[in-house]
Amino acid sequence: MTATLIKAKVKFPAKGPIQTQYGERINVIVTLPDGTEQKLWGSPGSVLASYAKGEEIVLALENGKYKVVEIPPEVDGNPTQNKAPNGLGIPTPEAISQACQLMATCYQEMARLLDGVPPEQLQAMACTVFIQLMRR
Repeated sequence: MTATLIKAKVKFPAKGPIQTQYGERINVIVTLPDGTEQKLWGSPGSVLASYAKGEEIVLALENGKYKVVEIPPEVDGNPTQNKAPNGLGIPTPEAISQACQLMATCYQEMARLLDGVPPEQLQAMACTVFIQLMRR
């Protein structure tokens, strides 16, 4: 049982909730890398409600189903706040601590979303997401 991480772009963000047989739900339509469209469903309070048109999101494809991989926001919305002073390139202890916390969050989120995947694969997938976040 392996999962594949996929980047997708939001084509149509969520509108108001729709009454379905499963209760109130919202949906977002995303464009996958191959150009196909996929509808994602969630509850009105889910992360789907926060996505804007054109935003890139990460999905996990497992057993033919897409699940959103929630990426934690940067601290205070400022990803550069803990860079080294004076451009010396030496990270501060706070920056190192935040990077460690982010890596742990990536791994924990992968483990939560992808139940049954071996730890070695979870680690590799979490590292991929971590690296993508650090490049932002």
